[in-house]
Amino acid sequence: MTSPEPLTILWQDDDMVAVHKPAGWLVHRTGLDAHETRFVMQTLRDQLGRHVFPVHRLDKGTSGVLLMALHAEAARALCAVFEQHQVHKRYLAMVRGWPAATQTVDHALRPDDAPPEAPTQPAQTAFRRLELGQQRLWLHALSLQLVQPLSGEPLNLVSPISIGPSEGPVSPTVLNEDWGRLLHTFPWQFEQPLGVEPAGL
Repeated sequence: MTSPEPLTILWQDDDMVAVHKPAGWLVHRTGLDAHETRFVMQTLRDQLGRHVFPVHRLDKGTSGVLLMALHAEAARALCAVFEQHQVHKRYLAMVRGWPAATQTVDHALRPDDAPPEAPTQPAQTAFRRLELGQQRLWLHALSLQLVQPLSGEPLNLVSPISIGPSEGPVSPTVLNEDWGRLLHTFPWQFEQPLGVEPAGL
């Protein structure tokens, strides 16, 4: 089996490391996707030659910034930052259709790796339209959105959920797996719990 390509390291200090997670990679092994061979934790551990601790997750189809702690104390502190929603996170999403220029969606979501009977979790998310596709045919009715979670977690933004009234021929929906997972975590900021300065990634 061919080893995965090394991950791109965006930031590293004594407490944490931030990498670019490619779309299609799992953060860690899971029985729900037993055939996958690309795992961020395993690859980064081998790349750095030391253990790493996950402090948040990204769905398999999502690319972008992923943060790992480098020791147990940092893991506890960083997990608390995420649990208390002190991280200012943003996403870029490709959407089918032409939603309004700005809108807020209140839509309960279920994690990708949760069983179908698992309860949904409340989530409120703000969308701001950045760009419209030039061709207004059904197949090419696309727009680029800046997405910011306001409450809860954007657990499954790539689900085909409606995000408001249409300004074109199709109902605006975030693209699903049939189209490819066009969702990317944008740089975000948080207060560095083990330092003085706020961290920006």
